[in-house]
Amino acid sequence: MGSNRFGQLGWGKPGLDYNSPQKIEKLKGVKVSQIACGDCFTLIVTHDKELYCWGKCPVPLMDKEETNICDMRSQIA
Repeated sequence: MGSNRFGQLGWGKPGLDYNSPQKIEKLKGVKVSQIACGDCFTLIVTHDKELYCWGKCPVPLMDKEETNICDMRSQIA
């Protein structure tokens, strides 16, 4: 719940705010071992050592620009 300005919640419509928590259906079945959140992004590391980002990426990631907006499908490592 909170601001979803850049899609950082992983669900709902980017640009809108949400007042209640929701499950992220795209993560169904994914075993998450770590999560990090900032004002405009979310990062997770899975048990399989995969890294995913959504929202406004905080740093350049591989061939992505610093201001790139990632979506839930953006596996970055």
